[in-house]
Amino acid sequence: SATSGTGYTLSGYSQTNAGTYTVTATLATNYIWSDNITGTKTFSCSIGKYTPSISLSETSGSVPYNSTNTFKATPTTINSCLGTLASTSGTTDNITITSGASISNAASGTAQTITYKGVGNTGTSSVITVKYTPTDTTNCNSASNKTYTATIGNATLSGGSVKVTGNNTVGSTLTATVTDTSPTASY
Repeated sequence: SATSGTGYTLSGYSQTNAGTYTVTATLATNYIWSDNITGTKTFSCSIGKYTPSISLSETSGSVPYNSTNTFKATPTTINSCLGTLASTSGTTDNITITSGASISNAASGTAQTITYKGVGNTGTSSVITVKYTPTDTTNCNSASNKTYTATIGNATLSGGSVKVTGNNTVGSTLTATVTDTSPTASY
C-alpha cells in the first residue's frame, strides 16, 4: 500500500480493482525531489487479475454401456473469485454428463462430483472438459481448463443365466434362454 509522507502527498493510489492506474506525488511547499525537480511526479502501477485453478481426482476412466461413473473436480480460488464449475462432453453420442454439468459458487478446496454415463458403443470415448469461470471477470481470470477422458468398456452381466438347448449339428437350430430379467452390469 502507498501512503503520503513528509513533504509530499499521494493521490490515485486507493484503487482495488485489477487494472493500470496513475499515482500522483505532489510536493509540499519548500520541498524538492532528490533529482532537483519541484513539480509533481506521476507513476504508473497495476493490479493484476487473480487466476484460480482446477485439479481433477484422475484424468481418465471407463464406464460400461448405459452405466455411470464419477470423478472429482476441485477449484482453488479466493472468495472474491467464486464462480461456476462446468463440465461438458466433447462427444455426447458416447458420453453424457448426468450430474455436475454446472455447479454455481463452487467452494474453493471442495471436491465436486462429476457423474457421466456411457451411451455409445464399447471402445468409444469422449473428452470431458472441466472449466471454472469466476463471476467477477474484472478482477479474476478463468482457470485453465482440465480434461478427463471417459471410455466405454465392456459390460459384464451378472445375476442371470443363459441355457442353450438344441442339437449342435449342422443345420440344427439352437435356442438360448435367458433367465432373470434384471441382471446388473459391472466392469
